[in-house]
Amino acid sequence: MSHVWLSLLEKEGFFKSPPEPEYDSDKKLIYYSLWPVSRYLAHVSSLKTFAPAEIFRVIKSIPKTKNTRVHIDLIDCVINLPPKFAKEFINEVEEWLNFPFQHFLPEKVASLIIHLCEGEEIEKALQLTKSLFEVKSDSKKLKKTRLKIPVTPKARFETWDYEDEFNKVIPILVKKSGIKALECVSDLFREALDIRNQNNKVRGYEDYSYIWCSTISASIHRSHDILEILMVTVCKTAKELVSINKDRMATVIKMMEKKQWNAFQRIVLIILSEFPDSVPEIIVKKLMDKILFDAAWARSEYWPLANKSFNILSSDQQNIIFKWIEEGPNYEHSEQGKKVWRMRDERYLSVL
Repeated sequence: MSHVWLSLLEKEGFFKSPPEPEYDSDKKLIYYSLWPVSRYLAHVSSLKTFAPAEIFRVIKSIPKTKNTRVHIDLIDCVINLPPKFAKEFINEVEEWLNFPFQHFLPEKVASLIIHLCEGEEIEKALQLTKSLFEVKSDSKKLKKTRLKIPVTPKARFETWDYEDEFNKVIPILVKKSGIKALECVSDLFREALDIRNQNNKVRGYEDYSYIWCSTISASIHRSHDILEILMVTVCKTAKELVSINKDRMATVIKMMEKKQWNAFQRIVLIILSEFPDSVPEIIVKKLMDKILFDAAWARSEYWPLANKSFNILSSDQQNIIFKWIEEGPNYEHSEQGKKVWRMRDERYLSVL
């Protein structure tokens, strides 16, 4: 196929009229038509006979449309271009992500992110990752009520696909950008927690993650919860970075602690438990933190860490923890709380 055809078709105006979605008022349906022209461009962009600069110029000249089928074809074109050209379409792609009908668009955008990473366009890849996996309040579930119920964070596309595309993109981001990948997913998770807890009147950073994600497992089952997917991804990414380079431990912990929500503090305890020999001074500080010892939200992570690292404490420090166990948390106004603690007392001692 000759490259001459491209300039001839452009001269005849073939690339100037992408179809818009059509609304059927009787059936109350929206139709997204295929555009043979964009399919043609997706094909020729994969051929070596066409110069990337020429394809780039033609795609850039196409007028805006709200037709997602056309967007998908154009992303196929962009992925076939060298990354130095592909990065110039980031703003357009971010705009396309705002349209309600997504179809296969998220899958294509994830492929574009991988393409940018492979071409060392890391900053653009991170920018597009944040846009693709951004979460917002679920407007359908926002109702005026006197009850301060949690707000549901919602992704741009289905949760099943969200998890799939996350699992495709994050490994190469970690490989190519290191700590920046963790910062990216941590910011997404923190924003989701901010949304969920915007009605939370409890002081501090209680996010109740110990309820909606009681066990943070790297081999997570299929989840229908965006928050759970994000939390597991942050934890998995942090552990992978530290496993590659133990010197990153202090940096990773500092980043997690800056996010403030309890979910991030739980992740810190898990990482410390996974690599107990990396930063013993931080582990001692965590184990001797009476707030963490008492916190119900940290119980599933505090005690495994104590189990692995109790021997690095001095005898005086160990005796302090034994004393805390004997005394139990401050249940001044809760007899039931005291009974529950006594039931757990022997179990905690057996852990140590």
